Amino acid sequence: MQSQNLNGLAISMQRSAARPWAPRPWALARRALHRLEVWLRRVQRRRALRALLDNEKRFFDDIGVSRADIYREACKPFWRA
Repeated sequence: MQSQNLNGLAISMQRSAARPWAPRPWALARRALHRLEVWLRRVQRRRALRALLDNEKRFFDDIGVSRADIYREACKPFWRA
């Protein structure tokens, strides 16, 4: 019985060694969906910062952040962290 388990293990190791680089399709889809969610959140947050930058001038002085820092963050493209 133990020899059968070892043979099965050897066969499964051979199968996984044949394509070690190939991720599962659902894992790729999940990673792509997660990346899209991150990008959308960045777009939303940066739009909100731009709106604050235009409307709330004293807010940044209160929290101790310069307007230049906020402007720099708000103008970043969505793919940059």
